[in-house]
Amino acid sequence: MQAETDQTLNEPRYKLLGGNGNDDVPWYEDAMNVAIRQVEREDIAGRLLKLSEAEFMSMELLKDDAGWQRLSDASNLDMPDALRVGIVHRARQYARHDGIVKQTVSLYTNFGVGTGFAGTVNEEHEAAATTLNAFIKSPANRQIFSTQGQRNSSKALLTDGEIFFVLFPSDPMKIRTIDPLEIVAVATNPEDKSEPRIYIRKYYVGSQEHTKLYRDWMWDGEGGAATAQGKLVTGDLEDAVIYHVKLAGRGLRGESGLIADMDWAKQYRKFMTGRAAVVRAIAMFAAKLKMQTDAAGLAAAATQLGTGLSQSTSETNPPPVSGSTMLENAGATYSTVRQETGAASAKVDSELFMQQATCGSGMFPHYYGLGNSFRLATAASMEPPMFKAFTAYQELWRDAYELIFQYVLEQANVPDEQCVVNVKGQPIREQDIGPLIDGIEKTVRTFSTLAASDDIAKYALTLLGISKPDEVLGQLAETYKDVPGHNVAALVYGYLREVVKQGGVQEG
Repeated sequence: MQAETDQTLNEPRYKLLGGNGNDDVPWYEDAMNVAIRQVEREDIAGRLLKLSEAEFMSMELLKDDAGWQRLSDASNLDMPDALRVGIVHRARQYARHDGIVKQTVSLYTNFGVGTGFAGTVNEEHEAAATTLNAFIKSPANRQIFSTQGQRNSSKALLTDGEIFFVLFPSDPMKIRTIDPLEIVAVATNPEDKSEPRIYIRKYYVGSQEHTKLYRDWMWDGEGGAATAQGKLVTGDLEDAVIYHVKLAGRGLRGESGLIADMDWAKQYRKFMTGRAAVVRAIAMFAAKLKMQTDAAGLAAAATQLGTGLSQSTSETNPPPVSGSTMLENAGATYSTVRQETGAASAKVDSELFMQQATCGSGMFPHYYGLGNSFRLATAASMEPPMFKAFTAYQELWRDAYELIFQYVLEQANVPDEQCVVNVKGQPIREQDIGPLIDGIEKTVRTFSTLAASDDIAKYALTLLGISKPDEVLGQLAETYKDVPGHNVAALVYGYLREVVKQGGVQEG
């Protein structure tokens, strides 16, 4: 953070929108002076100084409001390292302690990952099946591929914005992850900065710093690798490769999925903390006893009505049991205290904060317990966006595991035609496919020419939960190629008719 207003304003990375950055031009100097006075008057810099580094988004937005534009690093799509590290630290704390942020991470993990993904290959390809099963089921890799391991990877990706899988050559191959905070730089192809080649890792063992270089899994080692400053990276590479998964971000590094949530989650938490304090203060006294006496009499009454726990380890003056009768004389008046907490207005305010806090993740408020935000009339419009978001997140992980599994097979010298892996996850939502299948079957029966349509057959197979219907149709065609007059689509419809008769798809 800048320590002085003038330093912030005169920083060469910023200029007034529309200026050319030439401080020798008189009009530019005049514009700068006007801007300085304007900022000082509005105390924008003073407000910026109160922000922590982790709250950089508010700082950047304030700079935008003031009319400033960053000039340097225009082609760099990554945020500054210091800011990224600050966000990761903050996101980890929020994902652990803040209810809204924790629920966001849990929702994406529950819907997108669920109980985890399973990878399979064609059972006829014995070498591929043996290699893949040994890799996935290896005790050494359990922390990555078990249900809990996959869920932990999901939470790490959502929080940190990226995850670095490291694959070590062994039999079976071993897989681990590296803390993103230890990856301090990414060296790329000098001719193509979007192509990562070497990951530079720095970490400490006690007080001793260590540096290691890892090759990107797609780099064959040909050519050099340069840092963002154009310096060629030299040194021995570890006997391992990194497969980098990014949640967001257009550059070389990922960005936390919680960036847009944390500020408003903080405001919601502070608001609810304040509300709790108000309610506790109001609930402290339920009744009022008005007496015509002096201070000594009030003190004696307070002692009589109070508890004895403050002077003793045991209760010496227990409160009356529920339903007791309150006695008063002509000199004392007993009445209840009106318990108005402003809950109705507070409910509206809290929902506004909640909605802002959930906007960044794309979630609708009813996923966070605000049931009154959900109506059947709006379900059709609210649920499809959420379903698409969860589906996209699930596909991100499906692609990641598929590429990792294929890499393992290739490194084991499994023939290319056997390296086709089918990765299947838990359905995001259960669907009653009976009526849909019945409708397809009736349509095909009515329009007989559709019986030979592979497209409709693929759609029907998709409804059954088959992620790669093309391969299924291809396998059926190969199996029945010697059967005179066979029709693959007709075989599918025959199966669908049996499905409807049996009352749906049976597990297993």
